[in-house]
Amino acid sequence: MEKLMRARPSPSMAVALVALFVALAGTAIGADGNNVGTRLPPNSVGSAQLKPSAVTASDIKPAAVTSGKLKEDAVTAGKIKPGAVTTQAVAPGSISSTALTSAAITAAKIAPRAVTEAAVAPGSIGSTALTSSAITAAKIAPGAVSEDKIADGAVNEAKVAPAAITAAKIQSGAVTASRIAAGAVTSASLADSAVTDTKLAPASVGPLSLAADAVTESKLAAGAVTETKVAPASISTGKIKDAAIKPSLLDTGAVTSSKIDAAAVTSGKLAEKVVGTQQIADTVPSASASNSGSSTRNNGSFSVLHFPGELFDTANLHGAADYRMTAPVNGIYQVTAVATWANDGCGGNRSLEIDGREADNVTPFLPSPFISNTILANAGATTTQTLSGMVKLTAGQSVEIWGGAAGMSCGSTSILGSPASSLTMTWVAPGPSS
Repeated sequence: MEKLMRARPSPSMAVALVALFVALAGTAIGADGNNVGTRLPPNSVGSAQLKPSAVTASDIKPAAVTSGKLKEDAVTAGKIKPGAVTTQAVAPGSISSTALTSAAITAAKIAPRAVTEAAVAPGSIGSTALTSSAITAAKIAPGAVSEDKIADGAVNEAKVAPAAITAAKIQSGAVTASRIAAGAVTSASLADSAVTDTKLAPASVGPLSLAADAVTESKLAAGAVTETKVAPASISTGKIKDAAIKPSLLDTGAVTSSKIDAAAVTSGKLAEKVVGTQQIADTVPSASASNSGSSTRNNGSFSVLHFPGELFDTANLHGAADYRMTAPVNGIYQVTAVATWANDGCGGNRSLEIDGREADNVTPFLPSPFISNTILANAGATTTQTLSGMVKLTAGQSVEIWGGAAGMSCGSTSILGSPASSLTMTWVAPGPSS
């Protein structure tokens, strides 16, 4: 112990040793306050040399941490200070579809009113930012797109690519009249055939919605044009150009009596002298039929005359029963029958009369007044007999011609087929409704 104490350096030796160590290490603190004596060479500190949480905010020089310094997935939510991620911090195109997992952005991820007008840069939402079919109905919460979310004039014609809105993109019944502001839908915004029956809400098509010549025959569904669809007094002479209604514009049989309401076409609806011969030439009910074959009549008997050969028929008066003419509409009809009796020297009388049948084609009636004709047979020549008169008929009623001979000196006579016998019936004036 005494030897150890004698070996301990003296105080002057200790001071000399400290001075030696400092001289060997060099100057520790420079004039700028940096520890220049311990400055680290580039890339000398790796991840293994850093303890967890060793690097704090005060240790990092501004802009020192670049993209290459960060390891994949190193920056978690807990590492980011509120407000730290600014526009400049996010590289263009860095947030791609691969960066987002399926359904990553939910309603809960977006704070109420977080996406404001100022938060979205002009033109930042382009077609390249969205993948095909990226926006589906499931991605939009009910009521999410409300009127206050869309600035006035935000969705204009220029924002919608031509033919972008097709029928397949819009769910049936999704777009109702209340969803669309006046003038919002222009012709260029709609793809051809995009507006189908299911896309139109009831009463959504008004007079201002239709372009000139927009409604063609193929666009109208059967029965689409009803009485309530035509505004009162909307069809005036000023609305119809002279000669605008041509035969080629009307389909065959398009205008039938069922399309025109009873008493719809009154005298006041027709311009002066508008209905002429040309307009009614093919519409007045009229028919004529004949028989070029002979037929026999026994003395004292009457039977119906047949007229199988149709000469003309404008309204189906001469139907399946070749001996009958049927009234297609109520009216006064001129009925004329002609028969030529044989020159057989039998003498006696020859008679023709007009008989009627009700619409059931069974129940007989005699027209009022009763129309008949009886003449004496010619001696030594044929006898031509004509029966003509006006008959008041309601639609469905029909007439027949009955003929016979009486007071003859022989048992029978005949009606000749040459010249042929004939029956003609023509509508001449309006008639009773019952």
